[in-house]
Amino acid sequence: MKKLLIAIILAGLLSFSLATVSRALLQDIEQTTVKVRGATLNLKVGENDPSTVSYVFNNLVAGEIREFWLPIASVGGLDGNFWMELVTKNSAEGDNPESETDVAGEGELDKCAEVWIGFDNSADPENQTILEAQTIDWTSINTVSSLETFWGNQVDAWVGVGSAKMHLMMRTDNCGSEAMGDVFDLDVIFHLDQV
Repeated sequence: MKKLLIAIILAGLLSFSLATVSRALLQDIEQTTVKVRGATLNLKVGENDPSTVSYVFNNLVAGEIREFWLPIASVGGLDGNFWMELVTKNSAEGDNPESETDVAGEGELDKCAEVWIGFDNSADPENQTILEAQTIDWTSINTVSSLETFWGNQVDAWVGVGSAKMHLMMRTDNCGSEAMGDVFDLDVIFHLDQV
């Protein structure tokens, strides 16, 4: 009887272990990988990113307008609110011709020079139309600082699809002899904020 009981226990253990093995043989496991990458907000100004654009307006005289065009595009993965700033710095007397009254210190050119800024979209290849959004009419540079997106979502949309071009013009028609030979730097700072 004892042998029979041991045989039954061994048979039960054997069938339990076979059931466990057969269950392991029929098992299916699937796996997937989720790649996670942070969002980017990236503004491209000009042809290079980061921007290397620099302009020099030498010998600007009254009645003359200097200008440049600059492509601007959002190249990140997020939409953004585009805006810009104008900052004048390094104002100096520069060369002092005879009729210039001040000979030292800060120059006057940055106080009388005027700027005009507008935007357009690149020509539409379908119908060759260009849409324009003027931002700043002729205004003294020293009164312009931050240019918010008061022109509306139109420029934001153009920047978002990479078709925006900024058009900046400068003139010195309101400058007199006190600004002759003066110099200053104008930083145009572009911003793209997440919406």
